[in-house]
Amino acid sequence: METIPAFYRGGNIIARRERPRRSTAAMANDPFTLVVALDSGGGAVGELYIDDGRSFAFKHGQYFHRVFTCKHLQLSSAMKHGVIDSADGAFQVGGLDSALTIERIIFLGLDAASRYSATLPDGSVIDLEAGPLNMRYPSTHAFVLARPNLVASSDWTVKLTKK
Repeated sequence: METIPAFYRGGNIIARRERPRRSTAAMANDPFTLVVALDSGGGAVGELYIDDGRSFAFKHGQYFHRVFTCKHLQLSSAMKHGVIDSADGAFQVGGLDSALTIERIIFLGLDAASRYSATLPDGSVIDLEAGPLNMRYPSTHAFVLARPNLVASSDWTVKLTKK
């Protein structure tokens, strides 16, 4: 057996790190790949929580928690929630300083007969490439948005356009 099948339930967005490392500490600054597995209605949701992984600084707001939503060929990242500052009662966004990025987005379940482009938050347009994945149903295909370089801890929206 040369391949191992991976199954993704439609309607979910999974954040993963794809660079092989010897430890989780070595991958702490590695970028993420988002796998967007669209459901039959063309939607998907997922979350990403990141803290420093070694301390209790998350209790003081040193983390970020994002929610990803894909609807109508539009993928967005937004803050899930922040923390309440006990000193003044103000609401704060999770405060982890992070330069982590999204280096690739894989869309599963798009129409195989179509081609797509993505408009990034800065206005640039990138064509999606046919993905390296074999799909069970030939009418759908995996498309890859390579190197969008989106900041994982920021709000952003990527709009797909069918060509």
